[in-house]
Order: sequence, then C-alpha cells, then structure tokens
Amino acid sequence: MTDAPSLRSTPGVARLLTVALVDRTGSGLFVPISVVYLHRVAGLSLTDIGLVLTVAGMVGTLAPLMSGRLLRRLDARWVVTGCFLTCAAALTGYSQARSFAAVLAAATVLQVATRMERPGTAVLALGLSRDRIGILSWQHTLGNLGYGLGALAAAGALLVGRETAVVAALLVDAASYVVGAALVATLPRPVLTADAEHRTTYGELISEPRPAALLGLHGVLALHDSVLLVGLPAWVLATGVTPAVSPALFALNTVLVVALQVRVARWVARSGGSVGYARAGLLLGAACLTFALSTMVPHAAAAGVLIGAVVLLTLGESGHTAAEAWLAVALTEGRAPGTVLGLLKTTMSVQQALGPLLVVVLLTAGGPVGWVVLAALLLAAALLSRRVAAGDLGVARAAQPAAVR
Repeated sequence: MTDAPSLRSTPGVARLLTVALVDRTGSGLFVPISVVYLHRVAGLSLTDIGLVLTVAGMVGTLAPLMSGRLLRRLDARWVVTGCFLTCAAALTGYSQARSFAAVLAAATVLQVATRMERPGTAVLALGLSRDRIGILSWQHTLGNLGYGLGALAAAGALLVGRETAVVAALLVDAASYVVGAALVATLPRPVLTADAEHRTTYGELISEPRPAALLGLHGVLALHDSVLLVGLPAWVLATGVTPAVSPALFALNTVLVVALQVRVARWVARSGGSVGYARAGLLLGAACLTFALSTMVPHAAAAGVLIGAVVLLTLGESGHTAAEAWLAVALTEGRAPGTVLGLLKTTMSVQQALGPLLVVVLLTAGGPVGWVVLAALLLAAALLSRRVAAGDLGVARAAQPAAVR
C-alpha cells in the first residue's frame, strides 16, 4: 500500500478524502442531536420518534441496490452529487418539520439518499487511484475523524440549551452536503478500467457461490457496529457503571480507529483477506467475551474491563473494515463496481436495520450468555469467511494493491 503523501498526490484523491471529512463531520453534528431535535423542537413523542427512525431506516435498506443500478449507467460523480444535494434538501426540510408526517417524509428521503451515496463514493475511490485498498482505508479514517469532530460540536450545541442551536446544527449539516456536492462535481473523471466496462447484474453476482457467501457473511460480521452503538451503552447501564463512561468509550473507539485503520488495512493488503477475516473474528469474539466478564469482576474493576472490551472491539472493527476494502477490490475485478458495491453496502444496511434488535434481544434475554452467543456467531462467520476467501474468486491479483505486489 502506498503511503499517504503518495496517495494524496494522485489527482482528485485529496479532494475526495476532503469530501469524506466534510460529509462525516456534518453527520457527526446531526446524528447525536437528532432525537433531541425531534422531541424538543418538532414536538414528537419518544414512541413517534422510534417509529419514524425505524420506518425510514427500513425504507433505506435497499437504497444501495438502486444506487448500484444507476452507477452502471451514469458517471459516479453525478450520482453522488445528486445524493448529496438531496440530503441537503431533506435536512433543510427536517429543520422546518413540525408534524409526524413532515418529519417522516424528511427522514425517509434522508435515509434513502444517504445510503445511495455510499456505493457511489466507493466507486469514485476505486476509479481515482491504483492503490484501491489505501484510498478506501483513508476514506474510512478521515470519515471517523470527521464524525468525532462533529460529535464534539454537537455536544457544544446541546450545552447551549437553545432550540435555535439545535436547528442551526441541522442546517450546518445541510451545508456540509452542499460543500461535498461541489467538491465531488469538480473531481476529475474516474479512470474507467476494464472491469468497469462489464455490466454485471445482481443476479449474476449472487449466483456465484463464493462472492455471494462472502457478501452475506460480511453482513453478519458487521454486527460489531450494533454492539458498539446499542450493546455498549445498554451494557454500561446493566453493569451499574456511571453512564458517563459510554461517551468516553465511544471517544476511545473513534481515536483508535483514526490511529489504526490505515495500518491495519496495510497489513490486510499484504496478508490477504482470508487471514484478515480470521483475526478480525478472533478479536470481535474476544471483545464480546470481555463484555460478559465485566459483570463477574468487582464493581471497581468493571470500567477497566469495559475499556479492554472496547479496545478489542475496535481492533476487530478495523480488521473487518480492512477486509471490506479487500473484498470490494477483489470482487470488482472483472465485474461492474456499481453492482458489487451496491450489494456490499446493502448487506451493511440490512445489518443496520436488524442488528440492533438482535443485540438487544440477546443481551436482554441472556445477559452474559448473550455475549457468548454473539462471540460464537462472529467467530463462526469469520472462520467461514476465511475459508471462502481462501478459495478461488478468480481475482487473485486484485487483493493486492500495486505497491505491495
């Protein structure tokens, strides 16, 4: 994998990485205060808020498939630009919404446009640099950095305590999408490689056993996202540790991802996806078992055990993200990038819709045993992924960027 200065010197790459930073900073500003806005400003009950977010999330689940179809026919720059401008319009409508119907409409449009954008930005990355794993990893790293910066700004908006500050945060997020759209529209046209000329359909890709299995297993491994967003705060409350620990652990996760993601991706690029999947699974399984252990130690030591669990979870998350980049590069060799990335992002969307429910059910019904079940599920998915990835995908050279071949 090439280093950062070399990668950024490639035309358009620095601009695309800036898009990731700007986009995720705006999202980090909006997401933490969205529930506060819906309750205090829009006047929705907590039940209505849950219904809005659930319906919008479910509608958006298949949006990456729609994006993949568009990306097979249109320039990815215009697909992403359109999605960004739609997000800006939806957030502007959000800021003025004062009824259930208006909020639901804005939230649904926002979810669909956001999830349609993700395959597009990945297609742009793959078309701008030969170091495909490198650019995908830097996108993720700068996205996490931006999300952390946005969350800090959101905390400041909440400390102000005024409705105008909350509405202003939404409008700043809308403006970030406009800036992102302008940057994407001025990118150089991505290089159309031989694989981009193929018009692979979803049916053709799913009919191939190994790619289909890897895509499905990838969605299972993505449960680490629900563990972090839902399992962690719920478990902190269950262990009796002060709730203030949750934001600190989220911050720790963000800092570690920013510090480690590119290094982990470099290692996966050199070792191969099969090894990356196995080690990611071991780390994620160990993290779940450590969460279970936190209820079996003295109360004074519980916070330390939770910190250890988050460190293991973050290392596993970074390994899985690096494996995702490897998988994206591997499967786009000889296939239409829009089709591959549309399906890949759809597996992540399905996890985002169903994963939180699965994690909550397991932890509520089983407590520490629920963590053991999650550990077994993640480890099994990782070991199966290793076995499938070690087979012939017909893309042996795609797994390695040019710099490490």
